[in-house]
This record gives sequence, C-alpha cells and structure tokens, in this order.
Amino acid sequence: FSFADNGRTAFIAGPQRQRPTISSWCSLKIIFITLFVNEGGPIIKTIVYQSYRQAEVADWIASAMASVRKWSDASGFEYRFYGDEIFELVPDWYRQKAGAYLQISTDYGRLALARALLDEGYDRVIWLDADVLIFDPKRFVVNVDHGTAFGREIWVQRSVDGQLKAYKNVHNAFCCF
Repeated sequence: FSFADNGRTAFIAGPQRQRPTISSWCSLKIIFITLFVNEGGPIIKTIVYQSYRQAEVADWIASAMASVRKWSDASGFEYRFYGDEIFELVPDWYRQKAGAYLQISTDYGRLALARALLDEGYDRVIWLDADVLIFDPKRFVVNVDHGTAFGREIWVQRSVDGQLKAYKNVHNAFCCF
C-alpha cells in the first residue's frame, strides 16, 4: 500500500483482484478521492457503510475495514457493516443477469442500501470498499453536504504487448450520497 495527499485529494493504493482480461497480469487499484470541504457548515447526520463476506477474510482486508471503522468513529459518524445479506436487496433477475460477477450485484446492493439509509433519516451516506485502507484518518476529511461524490482511479495493468498502461476511470470504491 502507499499513500500521498496534496491537501485536497487523497491517493490510496492497494492490491486489487484481477479484472477478467485476456492477460493474466496482476493489476493494481489506485484510488483518487477528491475531498470537498464545507468549512463551518452544519453538522450532517452521517453513516459509513461497508460490505464484505464474513468467512475467510484476509488479514489485509480486515485491517482495511478496521481502519474505516476507526476513522468513522473518530469522525463522529455512525458505522454499519453488511455481510452477504447485501445480496438479499438485489432482485433475482438482476443476480441471474450478473452471473458470476458478484461485483455487479454488490454495486446494486450498495445503491439499494444507500437509498434505505437515506430513507432512515441520514443526511449523508458514505460507502468505502472493504479494500480501502485509511492511512491518515486526521487528514481524511469528507465534508460533502449536498449532491454526490465518487472517486477517481488510475487502473494500471499490462497491455497485450507487455507495456504498462494507465486507464483513468470514475469508480465507486468511494461513494457519498
């Protein structure tokens, strides 16, 4: 893992399960989370939520999730963890269409949970993937008081000719609603 911060954007990198590709090269996920600061704004009722399986959790994933829980507590946010029950929110037809790609069903479940949490009365809901590790919780400040925020990533992997190639994408490893 590595971390850098230019004051408004956090850069977090960690191992990532390989995307289905023609090659078998190992990939790395780098997350760029643009932070929006609302200096002196109103207190916003916030919940942070995550989901991951509850059996056979790698130590590095457990450490990453613990860092998010600790950051959430220190920030005064509520925290909720969901296991496989996230898939109960995904319609059968959608799960059948997604097939073996659990990430796609998880994406649906995370949005359904966001809606449910907002309906519970939270002003803001923050999702962080289970593999996001918060290195410096005092500097990781999320003050989005309206609208939505998503992370940006640079996905680096080897191309067919063996050269490293960087792909710039919006991602949902960090979502704020």
